[in-house]
Amino acid sequence: MFIFSQCGRYIWRNLDGENFEPYVKNEVRKLLAQVTMPGSTKPPEKSEIKKPSIVSRKEWSARPLKEGADVLEYTGDLKKILTHIVVHETAFADRPGPRHIQDYQMDRMGYDDMAYHFFIDKDGKIYEGRDIHLMGSHAGQTKEANELAKAIRAGTVTDRTIPQARAMDPDFGTIGVVLDGRFDNSVQVPSPQQLIALKSLLKYLKQEYEIPGENIITHDHVKPDIVERRGLTFLEGTETECPGLPVSQALAAMKPDFSPDSPAAVQKKLPQTLPPSHE
Repeated sequence: MFIFSQCGRYIWRNLDGENFEPYVKNEVRKLLAQVTMPGSTKPPEKSEIKKPSIVSRKEWSARPLKEGADVLEYTGDLKKILTHIVVHETAFADRPGPRHIQDYQMDRMGYDDMAYHFFIDKDGKIYEGRDIHLMGSHAGQTKEANELAKAIRAGTVTDRTIPQARAMDPDFGTIGVVLDGRFDNSVQVPSPQQLIALKSLLKYLKQEYEIPGENIITHDHVKPDIVERRGLTFLEGTETECPGLPVSQALAAMKPDFSPDSPAAVQKKLPQTLPPSHE
């Protein structure tokens, strides 16, 4: 139950103390103008939302899970288990692609696979990451989950299971989507193709897994919007400002175009109790 945060903490000022935020906001507005299509502003009907083209793991030669991988596999209906989508940046300015990120996270960070479920490159191509049936490793940890898991392994708690402990981490029930790039004080912004692909993917995932629009958030909102609203404690040292101002503003601008929440999605809105634990 341990994770490093690949997304860094950044300050929107250059070395002379000049505030970059107005410039970044202007760049994001120009990008969104390219992404927004003319026509009706009415949110699309559910039947209009199609699955975007996604490059499969086999097609991009993804590595398999590590042998003996300790990854929670969801059982049951994913529409009941998956409650949130979290958007990230890779934090690599050279945008090296999905295989480099997978290698980095498995070989340097000790993960069993890529941390995220979907990866979007600079050209807007969407790649399948970690299998959607497997819990990701991207949103962070809670103090309560770590303490319970430690007690279970020590034998001092015998009426709970490790999967039940993991259900208290924000990764449980959360789909991870990452944009390749570093969108911080280097003032790199996502490409129009990335934003078009992100919007298309989020709309599809929202419909497919009955996820409410307010539960589609950026990584830096995991602590207040998931962990603290569940009455849990975010593990110190895992806070982040990922995915950066340009992506955060782009996501906020996309949300009005998402389809209305379904009745099932409404039931997942926070505040909520913990997701159903995995026995």
